[in-house]
Amino acid sequence: YFFFFAILVASFSRGFREGLTLTAVSVALFVAICLYGARPGAKFDFDDLVTRPVFLLVLGYMTAYWGGKELLMRRRLRLLRELAGAANPRLGIDHARDQGLYRVLEFFDATACVLVSPRAGSDELMMYRLDGGARRALPQPLTAQAAQALLGLPAGFSTAWHPGKALITPELTLQCERLANLLEAEFYATVPYEPREGTRGRLYLTAARRLSDADAEFLRQAVDQIAAVADKLALMEAIMAGAAQLERTRISRDIHDTTVQPYIGLKLGLEALQRRLEPRSPVRKQLDELVEMSRLVVHDLRAYVARLRDEEAPGEATSWPAEHLMTGLREHLARYRNFYGIEVELRSDKSSALSDRVAGEAYQIVCEGLANIHRHTPAKRAFVELRFKPDALAIDIGNERAPAVPPVAFMPRSIAERARALGGTTTVELHERGHDVVRVAIPL
Repeated sequence: YFFFFAILVASFSRGFREGLTLTAVSVALFVAICLYGARPGAKFDFDDLVTRPVFLLVLGYMTAYWGGKELLMRRRLRLLRELAGAANPRLGIDHARDQGLYRVLEFFDATACVLVSPRAGSDELMMYRLDGGARRALPQPLTAQAAQALLGLPAGFSTAWHPGKALITPELTLQCERLANLLEAEFYATVPYEPREGTRGRLYLTAARRLSDADAEFLRQAVDQIAAVADKLALMEAIMAGAAQLERTRISRDIHDTTVQPYIGLKLGLEALQRRLEPRSPVRKQLDELVEMSRLVVHDLRAYVARLRDEEAPGEATSWPAEHLMTGLREHLARYRNFYGIEVELRSDKSSALSDRVAGEAYQIVCEGLANIHRHTPAKRAFVELRFKPDALAIDIGNERAPAVPPVAFMPRSIAERARALGGTTTVELHERGHDVVRVAIPL
């Protein structure tokens, strides 16, 4: 009974392999104890040395098997629950799909996950590949020949392939062998991926070990869950986009009538005063700066109203593509140097891994941080640092602190709200190497 209790605990807490190992050790110990306790010259006890060890071995194997099955079922249910969990609509379909593929890759301890699916909002086929250790699947356009090879299997067909496996027809077996060469994998499982009715896609999961048909069957359930979440997010995005467009149109009209027009009137008044002043007037330089500042403000307001209406302002893009983020930031930092005398150092690496949505939010966070430095501190030197990690964007905005000014704890509300809406965090470090630094982390 002592051995059986230990096997029971190991099997239902650690799984089949640990339960079976403990079963073998228990049988060996039981036989050794029986042999050690036997009296010299005693008659061979068939019950102690054969029947009971065999009974313990069989019962231990069955316990280990069912314990391993229960643990596996729990892990599978936990994965399906995580895949069906609430995804953040703000981060988009791509983020939800990447997170789902990463969890599947981690569950099966696979080497790579390849998804062939139409791009969101279009019929263009894309390939998303997620390798072990990565959390983002970068999209790659597919040629017609590659798409035909990867989507050539029958609709609804799923299997776990290994060398020497025979399928229903020789043609299907040959096709799976060619796919193994194309994926450069000895073992893989493939299941259909259908995020919405009428679309065709397929997922391939490559592994260093042999996958079973049961693995392929569960993989199909997991992929169906990912497709259902993607379909739900697409519907939510369509509903929210329609409602947001109506609200943006109303807000843009209000801003144009109540804000843009008064600024235009102010700009025209300053220009009229500028024309009436002599070039050698002592206030001409300051007036020229005010005119230029008002021109830039009117330009920014018009661009903002155009972005709300999804129109393009003359001479300016209506969004902040990732590749244009650094250019936009440099132009904004130049304004602080020219108008306010604040030298801002920009430190960054490449921004090609950012989506347009995150790039736009990063630009707004930096602008708000610099505006806070100008309004609330006497600092004339500051820095902005952007660090691009595989799974997050880190933004540091800091300004010099005068030694005589005591530090005062604060939290920039607007920046913190923007970061929180994207699932990120905001922290403030006072007097960090002579600077007050606002640190923002945004998940990608």
